[in-house]
Amino acid sequence: MGLVNARNLRKAKALLEQNRHKVGDIVGKATEKLDQVSGGKTANLSKKAEDAARKYSAGGAPAPEDIGSGPADGRAEAADVAPESAESPLPPPPLRPPPPPPPA
Repeated sequence: MGLVNARNLRKAKALLEQNRHKVGDIVGKATEKLDQVSGGKTANLSKKAEDAARKYSAGGAPAPEDIGSGPADGRAEAADVAPESAESPLPPPPLRPPPPPPPA
């Protein structure tokens, strides 16, 4: 069983809903520490995450409804996969040479 599967996502969603009032403060503390460790390199991303968490904590943004609604075996459906035309931040993996032919 993997760490990220439908069951664990449902549990995480339930915990977030039960502790919604704490989310903004916890994410704020985590982003402060992250910015401190990274020397401010992640400040822009941290600020966005903290703002979103505080909005969620205040009740301004509902929890994503599609978390945990995928297949129980954790496979991605066609709608969950990014289209080929989307730019990937990572380069494609190197191609492997074909295996050598079997001995004659």
